[in-house]
Amino acid sequence: MTRSPDAPVPPDQAQQALQCLTTEHFVLQNARAATIQEANQRADLFLTSVSSATIALSFVAQVTEMGRPFVLFSLILLPCLFFIGLVTFVRAVQVAIEDMVHARGMPGSATISLSWRPCCKNTLSIPRMTTPRRCWSTRA
Repeated sequence: MTRSPDAPVPPDQAQQALQCLTTEHFVLQNARAATIQEANQRADLFLTSVSSATIALSFVAQVTEMGRPFVLFSLILLPCLFFIGLVTFVRAVQVAIEDMVHARGMPGSATISLSWRPCCKNTLSIPRMTTPRRCWSTRA
């Protein structure tokens, strides 16, 4: 026997559904925090590499008086630094896309929760949407 969409949800099923939606929201929130942390760590690693390479180049330039060993050292160091920067950028774009996917899912669970518990509308801050289905198509 199927229940019509307009029929009230039994309290025990509504409570279980709200717990599932709360858990989903919590997981998405933690996933966003993890992606932001990863992006920050990668940027920090790249900036540390650039700083270290600059200091190393300056030391080698002083010792070799900008001679042939400095050029060879630069030809070894700078492509490695470029590769680290390229990989960091590509992964940062991937992480930003993951973060966007997680961010787009969060208002959906809150909107569905509010449709079952309208008394909480004043306590939650979510974007205005007409239906729970429409929240999945909003732009983050």
